[in-house]
Amino acid sequence: MSRPRQTIGTFGDIITRIRPSGQFEARTHYRDWNAQSRRVQATGATAKAAERALKGRVADRSQVQPKNVFLTPDSPFPDLVTFWLDDNEGEDRISKTTRILYERNMRTLAL
Repeated sequence: MSRPRQTIGTFGDIITRIRPSGQFEARTHYRDWNAQSRRVQATGATAKAAERALKGRVADRSQVQPKNVFLTPDSPFPDLVTFWLDDNEGEDRISKTTRILYERNMRTLAL
């Protein structure tokens, strides 16, 4: 059985090692808001200093996450569909005909 994925906005175990330069390096994996696991690392004069710097970087990453006041975990599905369609249109990732097709399919099949 595989281990469960990290929750978004959390980090794993902190690994500290000494570099050839004599500085300590602390690193961990952080799950970003887009569900991608990214390595975050920091250095310091001591192991504790490197760990503190790493935790500061993790805290900075969590502040950059987009805050959506429109959607919450309890939002109904039609609200998610509306947000998704508007997001696709706003970024011009898809053509107008594809957006119309998506909108029609959502209305007739999903909703």
